[in-house]
Amino acid sequence: MHNHPMKARTHSLVLLILTHAALLLAADDPHLERVRKIGEFFCQSSLNGTTDKLKGSREVPDVVVVGQRIPDLLAKMRPGLIKGYKIEVQRGEPAAFVGQEPDSRVTHTLIIRCEDDAILLRMGYDSYRDRFHLVGYTGAEPLKPAK
Repeated sequence: MHNHPMKARTHSLVLLILTHAALLLAADDPHLERVRKIGEFFCQSSLNGTTDKLKGSREVPDVVVVGQRIPDLLAKMRPGLIKGYKIEVQRGEPAAFVGQEPDSRVTHTLIIRCEDDAILLRMGYDSYRDRFHLVGYTGAEPLKPAK
């Protein structure tokens, strides 16, 4: 069985178009940078040892209210965050939840990864308040060690 060169080129072209479309959609979403800044705020709070102040807070920029458990998880991540971290943002439900019952409230996903741990936050934009609700969270894959 031989691979046809035309099929391979068509497949590559389709992948290129889909990748380009995804990048354009991400560029059109002004909220992605706001979500990234929320992640940075959470990381800095953990690094500064001030996560207890986040519990029940309405003072986190762009967040409606922070619950009681997320600050504890961020505090637990502090040793790993000190070594370095990565913040990832995307529109919509995280890939880990695809195939499950979608939550229409989720508009964005924020993942904070460090070497030892990671947290995935499901967030929903509230246009009335111009802020994000923390809809839910779960663990995620930690950063892969550099080779």
